[in-house]
Amino acid sequence: MKKLFALALALTALLFAGCNQPQEELEYEIWSPSATEKIYRDIAYDAEKKSEKRLEIGMAKNEYESDQLIVTVKTGRVSAYSLAVCDLTNPSGGVIPKENISVYMEHYINVTKKNNNNNDYPTGYTPDALVPLGLAAEKGENRIEKGKNQGLYITVKTDKDTGEGIYTGAFALTLNGETISVPVKVTVWAFAVPDTVGAQSCFMLNRNDIMNGELDNTEEMYETYYETMLRYRLSPLSVPKADRGLEGFLSGLEKYYDAPGFSAYGIPHSSDGTDVIYSELKSTLKAIAGLCTEEKNYFEKGYYYIYDLIDEPHLSADGGEKTKRIVARIDAAELEAFEELEDEGFFSGKSEKFKAGIKASMSNIPNVVTTWYDESFAQNPLTWCPTVDKFNDEESRALYASEKERSGSLWWYTCAAPNYPYPGYHIDDNLVGARVMSWMQKAYDVDGNLYWATTTYNKIELNQHGEDNITRPIDPYADPQRMSERWIANGDGYLFYPGAKYGADYPFASMRLEAIRDGLEEYEYLRQLETLYAGASEYYGMEISAEKKLSGLYSRLFSGTIYSQSHTAFEDVRKELAGEIVAAKENPAKFYVTDVETNLDTAAVTFVADAGYSVKVNGRAVAGEKQGGGYLYKAEIKLDGEENNAVVELTDGEAAYTYSTYLSGKVVRVATFDDESELSKFTAAKTVTLSLSDEHALGGYALKAVAESQDKLGYYPSVTLKASALGLKPSEIDRFDLSIFNSENENVKVTFVLLSDTSEYVLGERTLKAGEWTAVSVGKLYATDWSGFAGLTGIEFRLENFADESTLLPRRTLYIDNITVSKRSS
Repeated sequence: MKKLFALALALTALLFAGCNQPQEELEYEIWSPSATEKIYRDIAYDAEKKSEKRLEIGMAKNEYESDQLIVTVKTGRVSAYSLAVCDLTNPSGGVIPKENISVYMEHYINVTKKNNNNNDYPTGYTPDALVPLGLAAEKGENRIEKGKNQGLYITVKTDKDTGEGIYTGAFALTLNGETISVPVKVTVWAFAVPDTVGAQSCFMLNRNDIMNGELDNTEEMYETYYETMLRYRLSPLSVPKADRGLEGFLSGLEKYYDAPGFSAYGIPHSSDGTDVIYSELKSTLKAIAGLCTEEKNYFEKGYYYIYDLIDEPHLSADGGEKTKRIVARIDAAELEAFEELEDEGFFSGKSEKFKAGIKASMSNIPNVVTTWYDESFAQNPLTWCPTVDKFNDEESRALYASEKERSGSLWWYTCAAPNYPYPGYHIDDNLVGARVMSWMQKAYDVDGNLYWATTTYNKIELNQHGEDNITRPIDPYADPQRMSERWIANGDGYLFYPGAKYGADYPFASMRLEAIRDGLEEYEYLRQLETLYAGASEYYGMEISAEKKLSGLYSRLFSGTIYSQSHTAFEDVRKELAGEIVAAKENPAKFYVTDVETNLDTAAVTFVADAGYSVKVNGRAVAGEKQGGGYLYKAEIKLDGEENNAVVELTDGEAAYTYSTYLSGKVVRVATFDDESELSKFTAAKTVTLSLSDEHALGGYALKAVAESQDKLGYYPSVTLKASALGLKPSEIDRFDLSIFNSENENVKVTFVLLSDTSEYVLGERTLKAGEWTAVSVGKLYATDWSGFAGLTGIEFRLENFADESTLLPRRTLYIDNITVSKRSS
């Protein structure tokens, strides 16, 4: 009893001693990184990382766009904080109402194991879930401890009729009762994002998964999630009510087909475990046809995704045969369904155009198969859906483009893989990648994007046989993993968080989902610029395409499907794209760039402009030739500046217009083979001989490489360019360019490999066509993880040694010329 009494006295003394301790004075910093940056909770960031305290957004009409505020507590603690928003106004009386502004608390999730190669995003408490700040405050989560960062994510929504111009205001950030004014500036550009979505998607949404987080899998909850996804410009596989049977599916399809954000739907199917049920599929196709009218063809947004039978068929031994059989069976069902409609008199009284449209669309429904190209799968045309990394090299993109001509469509997907430097939706990765993926989708003419799950609110683990088929409940806000330990992929399988934890009857988005929507809105930017350029073709009597203009923008963000992590570069390119759209819409000079060709360190820029203007390019007068209603101009520009642009000035005596087109960073000549000294920049494998030759040279001499094979496993005939010859640090290099002539009668494959003292890294490969020069460009070298290449020795041009396990390849002679590197632009 005495011991218990003494302990009570001691605890009381400690309690009162704590109460008498003075509170440490609150010292804090407020700063504003871009919306694509993830600021970790526990990392102390350098001063140069911290931009000033303000919110600044550029956006189109009918668009969502966001910015961040970070509060860093240096001493003391924040026991409560809030952010009060206000109407934003412009001098013309325009208003962005405060109801169009949302404030979220960035919730941090502890990433303890990495699967991603992106070393800029380590383990630790990483922001992801976006919890409405008011709901977070109700649970007492609006507090910040000493030494911590806390992010606030602010989203602005413009309407279609929001006027262009600059809107300003000041939000009130309150910390422990102290109010700090945060200046806000929103620039609204003079064009709108349409409600329609040009990029199709299949982002899976599962009622049973929703149950694990919301404890509610009613039809109403599914519909809430579905409509939320449409607001993010994403379409799930199954329309609401599809699980009620055919009538339910048809009612859901009719309700949502024209809804804003709706781009695609999965045509339902049943299976017996080995094949689709033929009769039910025919009935479904005929029922969809029954909805169609002369004005609306419901097949146009439909696709098949037979995920229960032929998902990732490359993983199974019989995948190829199974895929061919099921694709052929679906093709047969389409044909038979159409013939039955004819026999039943469905087309009686309808136009021939309607009938032809139904036949064409029904027989060309995309059959999306999540696998990369394999000719053994390709008996009947199918819609290839490989992972994003399979589009990294030009040869693969050309292959998929030709397959798209055969099947009519092309999709891609991402999941646990690939990882950085390819884009994806992992938590421990850069949000620029999730956003730029839509830019890549537009650049490479990929119709659809597939993602396997958005609401995996449970964890899938291994059973005793090592199979992923045991699920257990987890706290979705605490565990970043949804798969077993053999598939560590932080964030894979979910883009939402359940609102039930905070008393909400709707889901909360992740920062990754916001980035996806932002990218899809920018996809519409790209489509608009294309349309505006194409509209000038008739006036000039020639094809006017935005391709070259867009290629220049793309090159600053990605090469192949490897993306740049630079937040500043992304913001600059996005703003430039918006400026190009506004300029093309309000374009009295009818100015369009039609071509940009680069030769070594010189760019030739071709453009058109209306008659009646005097023209200067980078300050020098340029004469043009008559072309349609205007003039065609060409100017050569040396690429010797740190950043090189073509700045075109047009004046007509009354008005002046200036247009700027980005070309590249500084270009450094590495080897043009003007004399024998250039040979010292290279080494060769022992069965490869090097010499200078004027045969096939692009000018003067080329490097002639004669390669013999050797009967030795692990040996490659190769040529290596020494690192010392590059003229730049590897981390400074944006792009590596060269030309190679294949003098053989057969195609030759070359693999480009970074070599260091201890390791190697494959940059990519190219197939050199027989008897042709091939221009090779390997981009975004700076995006490589250089931590393993401290002792970089060179870039190897590696040839194959064996045709098969025992047959050596014959002698090959290649000619290499005009090697340059382009410096990464600041």
